[in-house]
Amino acid sequence: MKIELNFCPSDKECVDYLADNLAFPEALWRYKELKLLVSVLEEIPMEGPLLDIGCGNGVIGKMLFKSIDLGFDLAMPVLCKAKEKMVYKNLVIADARNLPFKTGVFRSIIANCVLEHIDGVERVIAECSGILQRGGKLIFTVPSEYFNKFLFLSNSRYVKLRNKKLQHISMFDAMQWESFCKKYNFTVLERRYYIDLSHLKVWDFLDFFFHVPFLGVFWHGLWDRLLKFLAVPFFVSTIDRKILDKGAGLLIVAEKN
Repeated sequence: MKIELNFCPSDKECVDYLADNLAFPEALWRYKELKLLVSVLEEIPMEGPLLDIGCGNGVIGKMLFKSIDLGFDLAMPVLCKAKEKMVYKNLVIADARNLPFKTGVFRSIIANCVLEHIDGVERVIAECSGILQRGGKLIFTVPSEYFNKFLFLSNSRYVKLRNKKLQHISMFDAMQWESFCKKYNFTVLERRYYIDLSHLKVWDFLDFFFHVPFLGVFWHGLWDRLLKFLAVPFFVSTIDRKILDKGAGLLIVAEKN
């Protein structure tokens, strides 16, 4: 059965909803991902049953799909928040490296900005291959090989600091991600970059200062007055409709052979 995409609100409604549920800089990043995911899923439809790996608080799942068969994460508090979204039929605690599901039970799997936070991520790809049916789709987003190069500062000390703050553990280039997919019996159908250099630098600047303790209150207070006025129009641009040769984020769609 084809998975129904949820109604995609206007750009302003999309950013406003994300900002109500996430930290402001994260909302901007997720906005970019949502625009790309909707575009790709319209071209490459997914079928149920659908699994959401690392579903978190369910914000992205709710904005993408009308219904998701199963979502999982490592902690109960975020799963409780995901349950409130009323889009998941089932929610469980699980480790993506050791999935408690039967072989070939799913037709589609999505992992949005999850894999980079997992040590031994190759095992996750192997697990996905095992629980997907032949012809099933795996779609995931991760930081690309350009992420570190596009940061506000590119010196090694700052790059290391930012990746530690963002809890980035598994950072690979597009070729390596494709190699993992091929190794575990997937064929890559689509590979797209998103978030260009200028958008990443602005995002990184905002995210860095947003999380400085004594500046956090200041940034939050500016949301409706300054950030919403300046940052949102910059991110809500026609560039979202262009295919990038380079981008800080990477989306891959793979099919189980």
